[in-house]
Amino acid sequence: MAASGAEVLKVYEGPPLAALSLPRLPLGPGPTAVRVPGEGVSVVHFFATWCEPCRAELPALAAMARRLSGQGVQVIMVDVGEPASRVTRFFETAPVAGEVGLDADRVAARAFGVDVLPASLVFADGQPRLMAVGEVAWDHADKDLLGLVPGR
Repeated sequence: MAASGAEVLKVYEGPPLAALSLPRLPLGPGPTAVRVPGEGVSVVHFFATWCEPCRAELPALAAMARRLSGQGVQVIMVDVGEPASRVTRFFETAPVAGEVGLDADRVAARAFGVDVLPASLVFADGQPRLMAVGEVAWDHADKDLLGLVPGR
C-alpha cells in the first residue's frame, strides 16, 4: 500500500545530467562500480539509512523492482553520505531493490541536484525523464515506468 502523502513521479524539467560511476556496495558478486544511470530505463533512488521516509518506502520500491524485473526497468539505489559498513548492516534486514552505489562524499547527490531524501530520478536512454522528491507511491508507478521502455 502506498504511504499516506506519497509523491507521484513528475516530468523532469531540470538541466541535462551527466552519467557517473560510484563505488558499488558488495552485497553479492558483481562489478566494483555502479554506473548511474544504468542502461535502458533506470530508477536512480537516493536514500540514507537514517532517513525514516526512505526506510518506509523501501519495501514498495523493492516490490516494484521485482514486478518489473526483466521488463526493461532497473533500480539503482544511491546511499548518500554514509560509510559502507553502516549501509551493509542496514541491508542485513532491509530489502534491496537493486544495485547499491555509495555516495559517501555526496558528489552524485550534488551533481544530480539532490538536497532532500528520499529523491528519485528516472532515466530513459541516459536522459532524465521523471523525478520525485519525497516518498513515492511505487505500487502505482508501473505504467509510467513501462511507458519509457522502447517498444512498449
